[in-house]
Amino acid sequence: MRTPRKAICAYCKKVFWHRRETSKYCSCKCFGKAMNTMIERTCKTCGKIFYSQPHRLKSGRGKYCSRQCTDKAMIGTARHLGFKHSLKAKQKIKQAIKRIFPNGRRGKDNPHWKDGKYITRFGYVYVLSPDHPFCNNMGYVAEHRLVMEKHIGRYLRPEETVHHINGIRNDNRLENLMLFPNQRAHTKFHHLHRASS
Repeated sequence: MRTPRKAICAYCKKVFWHRRETSKYCSCKCFGKAMNTMIERTCKTCGKIFYSQPHRLKSGRGKYCSRQCTDKAMIGTARHLGFKHSLKAKQKIKQAIKRIFPNGRRGKDNPHWKDGKYITRFGYVYVLSPDHPFCNNMGYVAEHRLVMEKHIGRYLRPEETVHHINGIRNDNRLENLMLFPNQRAHTKFHHLHRASS
């Protein structure tokens, strides 16, 4: 156990005993008052007088009266890099992209293009098929539904459900798929399958 030491409070200048080497204040009350004591400062950008808390000055802040003055002071520094473009600059960028990609950056022109496929967080593979009557709002259809449609030679109705026999949702081989007329029959199959195993 550390031995108590004598110190002088940084706020009220009263002598107090403490066990920690970092203690500066005799009480929480003095600490709170010290943190709320405002110090008069002059803004380095506009010269306006403002007030700042002492702890902000110790951490290197409290030099500017507002966010606008801070931004003006940061122009040309490393911190300024990454700030947002002006509206005029944004319009120029848009015009340049339209010249390079007249139809927009869709499909293969998009840098995030993944051959028209993506996997959902549930593990299902979706394929780009914008002409499909039951595609989602992005133009994608579940691959297992497309495989089953190709096999039976017609579009699946929205209520029809395709089941993965081995339980692996991205295994869309025809021998791994089973078609049910609705979700009720699919759920019933799962209950019977669980009861038998």
